[in-house]
This record gives sequence, C-alpha cells and structure tokens, in this order.
Amino acid sequence: MKKNLILAMGSGYSEKDLAPFFNSLNQSGYTDDICFITQEQDAHALSNFSMAGNVKIHLFRDQKPMKKNRVRKIGKYIDSTCTRYPILRKLSASFREKYAFKNSCAHLRRHFLFRDILGSFAQDYQNVMMTDVRDVIFQKDPFDFDIRPDSIYYFLEAEHTRIQDCEKNSWWITEMLGKEALERLGPNHISCGGTIIGCPKTMHMHFKITTESIMQNLRCCNRAGIDQAPHHLIVWDKLVPNIHVIPNRAGIILTMQTTKREHWSISDEGLIVVDGDKIPNTVHQYDRFPDATEAILARYS
Repeated sequence: MKKNLILAMGSGYSEKDLAPFFNSLNQSGYTDDICFITQEQDAHALSNFSMAGNVKIHLFRDQKPMKKNRVRKIGKYIDSTCTRYPILRKLSASFREKYAFKNSCAHLRRHFLFRDILGSFAQDYQNVMMTDVRDVIFQKDPFDFDIRPDSIYYFLEAEHTRIQDCEKNSWWITEMLGKEALERLGPNHISCGGTIIGCPKTMHMHFKITTESIMQNLRCCNRAGIDQAPHHLIVWDKLVPNIHVIPNRAGIILTMQTTKREHWSISDEGLIVVDGDKIPNTVHQYDRFPDATEAILARYS
C-alpha cells in the first residue's frame, strides 16, 4: 500500500519553534513521509527532526521581491492590460508566473511549490495533507479517519462563522474576486485553507487553481492570507471533484481560533479535547489561547 505524505513549508523558524509540530507528529504514531520546504539558511533547525529518515527537506532559494507598493502597482497594471487585451493573458503566462513566484509572500509562494512537488510525485502517495506549521500539532495520525478514494477534504472553522461576517475573508474575496463573488460565497461557512487532506491528483488540482488565481491577480500576490479567496471559490463552487466538507468539531481537525471556549478543554495529559470526549487528530491555531499553548508546549517542547 502506498504511503501518505504531509506537505509543509516554513522559513525563519528555530528548532524551538518547530518542536511542537514535529514532536507531536512523532508521538501521534505517524511514520509516513513528510516533505518540508524551507530555505537553505533555515535547514539547520530541522536537523534533529530529520534524523528519523521520513523527513524530506526540499530547499528553495528565496528571491528578493520588489517593494510591496511597487509589486502591487506593477501587478495592477499587468492585470488591467491583460483584461483589456485577452490575448496577452495567454502570451504572458510564463512571465506572470515568474513575477508571481518572485514577488509573492511565503504564504502564497508555497502553493506554487506544493503544486510542482505533487506534479512530480503524486503517483507515489495514497493521500496528502497540506498543513500550516507554526500553530499546528498532531494528537493522532492525521490520516486516521475514513478517507474515500479520489476525494478531497476541506475543514470548516466554528459552526457560527460565515464568510460575509468576517472582515478579513470578505475583504480577501472582494479584493481578488470582486463584490459579485462575495455576494455568492458570503453566506457559506468559513473553511480554513491552512489544513487540507485529499488524494494527490485532486490536491494538485487545488494548488493549480490557486496558483492560476494568484497569477491572474498579480496586484494581490504579496498579500498574506488572500489565498483564502480562491480556497473558498474551490470549496463552495465545487471546482474540484469529490469534495467533502467536514465540521470543525468532528474530531479530525479542530481549528481553534473561532471555537467557543465551552466546546473544548485540556485533559490532565495536556491534550485538547472537544465536547468532553473527542480527541481531534490535528489541532490548528492553538496559540490563540494561553492555557492551550502552555499545555501543548509542556507536552511537546
């Protein structure tokens, strides 16, 4: 049977910063592959965690982007020109990708790298998880649930959150996709783009759509978090096949920031527990709560 793969990217992190992520993953029982993308100057922080042999370090060379205002000004000009002359959109595709990759913030650049990695190695893996790093820990094997073949799983934030009620998500969609898109997508629940699980082929499609959206909106390529806009477009317009949308407190991935405090607790062992008895496989955004952070650092540092 093929292995599973965790895709993650981080730069500027110390060994101490990475300890909760890797130590919790080791304790979770997960033994399949981890592909961690980082810059050469940051690879030393991974040295102790890569000794197990299942951590594959993928280095990328950081390129010096232009100043933010210049990136947006030039990007806006390119966007408007390609809109006015559609033939340029196709002719300039290679240039726009290079421009987007060079000038994107790391948060958006990772989608290009994940896309290319899966394009090369998708056939080698059963399922793939894309995850944030700094605020993620694993309490069980993250793939320990009923994963259907050829499917992709998106995970909601708290049940009371809707896109139109969130200032940031509303702005990201309006800025990248327009007001009409917000009107259509706004009533839906917020899905977190920092943790996704699915088959390699569909995950690759997800990253391809995301990068194309970034390349078509170069004025936005250095705005951290704006990848939530194409993320919600993919989820709620069903732009990839076999989508499964999972509630926040289902016990697979708990996204904590918007979760009401009454719905989670901390066990004597320092685990995050949902609704009194469920131990989520993966916990995201724990650092928004001092008591959760203290318990997690005590257990996994």
